[in-house]
Amino acid sequence: MLIIAGLGLGDEKDITIRELELAKASDACFIELYTSKWFGTTKSLENILNRKISILNRSDLEENMQNILDLAKNKDVFIFVPGDPLLATTHINLIFEAKKKEIKTLILHNSSIFSAIGESGLHIYKFGKCATVPFSGQLNYVRDTVAKNKEIDAHTLILLDVDYENKRYMDVKTAIKMLLDEKILDKSEKIVIMSKLGNEDKKIAFGAAEAISKHFSKDDVPAVIIIPSKLHFSEKEYLAEFEVR
Repeated sequence: MLIIAGLGLGDEKDITIRELELAKASDACFIELYTSKWFGTTKSLENILNRKISILNRSDLEENMQNILDLAKNKDVFIFVPGDPLLATTHINLIFEAKKKEIKTLILHNSSIFSAIGESGLHIYKFGKCATVPFSGQLNYVRDTVAKNKEIDAHTLILLDVDYENKRYMDVKTAIKMLLDEKILDKSEKIVIMSKLGNEDKKIAFGAAEAISKHFSKDDVPAVIIIPSKLHFSEKEYLAEFEVR
């Protein structure tokens, strides 16, 4: 059986009791950390489980996924992933290939950025399509997504790029500058910025794009930017708690 389990947004203490029990009982236990930033350590997780955890890199789950699938045919293979499973296409592809080979699968869910953004007070059902600001600087998809969401009065969630293998996480100031330069944002446009959600040192700010970006450093990662649409009165009241000028 192939089991994919979410690590949540914080550290090793965010795993569930069910995840702990199944990870301990599995024949092989792995962890991948390249799809998002995680604040725990593999060593600490090993201490909790009292077992060895092998680290998977991108090629292990993409080009060489057959090795994992072969192992899962006759053994219980457990894979920890950051956040919530199946938010990354890598994990969807792995589950899909396992099902095609009639390998039993199990998904153990945990917290993710897509639920944590509720801390902004914005109504989840009012969000439209999301987009990512990439290191490449190619922002056509971001521009189109923001424009289409504005047409239907939907909030836009913008993720910031991650390059785990090179230990690069796009910071807020870099992303805001790119969006301003490409005129996707106006410097006076009010947005929400949220960083390190799920952790004690999280930051949430609401205000003019250029002004609030100054409240975030390169260490405030991972972070997301939300471009709100027309606000409900309850959203306005909630956001007032985080407003900076």
